[in-house]
Amino acid sequence: MLRDRPEVRFLFVGEGVERAATEAVFKEGGGAGAAVFTGLVPQAEGPQLLAAADVLAAPHVPNPDGTRFFGSPTKLFEYMAMGRGIVASRLEQIGEVLEHERTALLVPPGDEAALARAIVRLIDDERLRARLGLAARSRVMERHTWQANARALLERLRAMGMVQWS
Repeated sequence: MLRDRPEVRFLFVGEGVERAATEAVFKEGGGAGAAVFTGLVPQAEGPQLLAAADVLAAPHVPNPDGTRFFGSPTKLFEYMAMGRGIVASRLEQIGEVLEHERTALLVPPGDEAALARAIVRLIDDERLRARLGLAARSRVMERHTWQANARALLERLRAMGMVQWS
């Protein structure tokens, strides 16, 4: 991607088991200056860092042992709330929360070329990036706030006859 788009910069926020390997890929490929690794940051600084990005990426792969993938969707909800273009893997609940071409661009898990193409597509298409970002923000505010979750739970309990109100 950096050969075709030398102006692109990457911001990696947090820690993870793949950090050292990811840093090595940038160094070995001559792109060390194109990536910033923040390490762990206080929770309150997260929104500022996300707001600095034009595209937010959530690439995930299936579990190596074949068990069902599960990851907390909190990061997705934070990304959606930022109103930025999102590229994510079409994997389990990620594909249930995000909708391809509506709220994000979804790519096959582990397909690095598809991930790169989707990121470049959002870099190149500001209108698409804005449309997806606005739709994602609208969706998260409508369906995935604590208030929306509480309302949905109460509705389910009411439908089961466990809660009544007038």
